[in-house]
Amino acid sequence: MEEYSTWGKGIEFTLLDLISFRSGSYTDMRGHIAGNSSGIGLNFRFKDLVHLQYNWSQSPGGGLQKYQTKDDFMVNLNLLNLLGIEE
Repeated sequence: MEEYSTWGKGIEFTLLDLISFRSGSYTDMRGHIAGNSSGIGLNFRFKDLVHLQYNWSQSPGGGLQKYQTKDDFMVNLNLLNLLGIEE
């Protein structure tokens, strides 16, 4: 049985822990997918109480679509600190 293998490489540059820029490449020889990938990330932290994050990425999509894009959001609340239980 043929082993299925994919690989990618990239770099990320972050400024002041607020905004991140990403660039790279992805290859899937068996799936006939190869190309550049890119992305951006935004971070917002307020003390040790709230952390908000947004990420967007674009990668090669293969035969059915030129690119595949992804958005994700994250909200992290430190409830113990918000309620004053832990400092």
